[in-house]
Amino acid sequence: MNSKLSLVWLVILGSAVASSDSEGTDFVFSFVRNADPNPNVPNQVLSITVLNGGSTNSCNLTVTYRETFEGPVSYKSVMVAPLSAVDIPIPSFYGFAYATVGGVQNQFLAHETLYAQSSCPVTVLANNYDNQTLQGETFTVFPKTFGGYAFSFSLPPVMMMEQYQQVTFLPTQGSANVNLRIPEIQASHQFAINDINGTSYIALKSSTKSQSITYHITSDAPIQIVAGVTCSGAIINSCDHICYMPQYIASAECYYDNVMRDDHVTELLDNQLYADISGSCQSAQTVILNNGNAAQENSVSGQQPSEPLVFDGSTAGAFYVEATTAAVHVSKYFDGSVRAIGSYITTVPSISQMISSSSYFYTRDPNSVMTISCSRMACSTIYMDGTLVFGTNFTYHGKLNIGSESYYVLAQTVVDPGFHTLSFREEAANKQYAYYIRSADNRYAYTGQINVPNVNITIPPTTTPGPTTTAKTVIPITQSTVKPMTTAKVVTTDKPITQATAKPMTTAKVVTTSKPITQATAKPMTTAKVVTTDKPITTQSPKSTTSANKGSPATSPSAATTKNIITTSPSKAPPASSSTIAPPPSSGTTKTVPTTKPNTTTIKTTVPTNHLSTTTEHKSSSV
Repeated sequence: MNSKLSLVWLVILGSAVASSDSEGTDFVFSFVRNADPNPNVPNQVLSITVLNGGSTNSCNLTVTYRETFEGPVSYKSVMVAPLSAVDIPIPSFYGFAYATVGGVQNQFLAHETLYAQSSCPVTVLANNYDNQTLQGETFTVFPKTFGGYAFSFSLPPVMMMEQYQQVTFLPTQGSANVNLRIPEIQASHQFAINDINGTSYIALKSSTKSQSITYHITSDAPIQIVAGVTCSGAIINSCDHICYMPQYIASAECYYDNVMRDDHVTELLDNQLYADISGSCQSAQTVILNNGNAAQENSVSGQQPSEPLVFDGSTAGAFYVEATTAAVHVSKYFDGSVRAIGSYITTVPSISQMISSSSYFYTRDPNSVMTISCSRMACSTIYMDGTLVFGTNFTYHGKLNIGSESYYVLAQTVVDPGFHTLSFREEAANKQYAYYIRSADNRYAYTGQINVPNVNITIPPTTTPGPTTTAKTVIPITQSTVKPMTTAKVVTTDKPITQATAKPMTTAKVVTTSKPITQATAKPMTTAKVVTTDKPITTQSPKSTTSANKGSPATSPSAATTKNIITTSPSKAPPASSSTIAPPPSSGTTKTVPTTKPNTTTIKTTVPTNHLSTTTEHKSSSV
């Protein structure tokens, strides 16, 4: 490709960036780690990486934090240039061992919670690494607009007695009353959280080294969750901490009839995943694992503990998780003892969460892996950093026929660390894809850009034909206190971004402060421009209008887990083709579009220069 044509594609990419629901301007988050009782943990390196996928505007992001455990509130502000990333160090005490194991804790709430606000939509990644063992974790920090009312997820066992699982509850709209039920220990907790006192958390140990723990959570206001295990993996000396933000479950109810299709596409990396349904379901539901050659039926309960599902039908390749009577939360768990010291957990998004426009991501290490699940049209037209993904240098995991669409699962090695793009050069319908990033040694994995969970409930008609046909009433298998399911509202804005040219990134001037901040990673850095103020910078933050169903917990027992293998027709592989920490004051507007996003035809591609900048800080004496 000649230089003139390359420049044209750079301009197209820069002017066609569209947002996904995982981008945002207002974030709340925390870390999970049990590194050392000493707040000043020398081997623990915490940071957040902020990605700006826009082509024209720099984003001004402010982090609200404490420099020391007992210190006053401080504010750290950076400018993130277009099509680049900035790494912001976080004090190591945010991950030290101050957790009290047992019931719901609130004594250190203000010292756990971090806030970030941006003047324009960005993607935020949270990083937690050990500079001695080189183990660690990166997870996607979803914006507050990703909050939900009902969560159901499981965490793998804890491998050492001094380690634990930790679940942190984060308010997104001021305050919330939370109900937590844990079937493994027959425990229930009710508590309140708010954004003045920060968050609450619960830390638990497994009763055995093979016991997973399932968490069913409901709330009267949207909340978010950070969940993880401080020491995961079957080999104690090689265990690795894992962490992610579970997504809310798309529907808090279950049904007798097949009234929905909730499909999650991924690949079998180590044959291990969790599939959890709402805790309000009183009867076990069937969740199917299907790789195109065999379909395995699994009975999943909302009242009994969950264990990882192992797909007996295959040891490799693409597969999907299918549910038709209850929405399911699916997470992929990689046990570091299987192949190496690395371990991770990450959500497997549903097809309804796939995006249809260009996106961007970041890799920390050389030779990281980008695994993408995509429709036929998306796979044939999507480019990574200007190179066709479905070209010659990719790993093919398989093809799946789901409904009327074919989906493929591919993996690409991303040789160079830094900022990367996924883009389309051709206008086409039915472009849907989702992806996740993992390191070559499986130390970390995080979900790429996605939309909020959603599921459509279809009431089946009666068998009587004709215009007078009436709909059959579908009775949910829930308590009478559970309200009827409503479809989650997607909050986004499809505003085109234009740019005449794609200029290379330049080094910004550093505003020196009295206390420099050390670099969080060993990656090459450029310098970011820092905005220092005596008070937090006011940024626009959209009001959260995302909604999900409210569900009521129940305690009735249900059937034991069973699974059946059903043989299906194989799919042919296609040929390769062309605190008291209050967040800074903010204001903003609510952005709304219909629940089901139309497939857009935005065009985007580039071969960007990798940018990663360090920051300096400014501390405020205000509390």
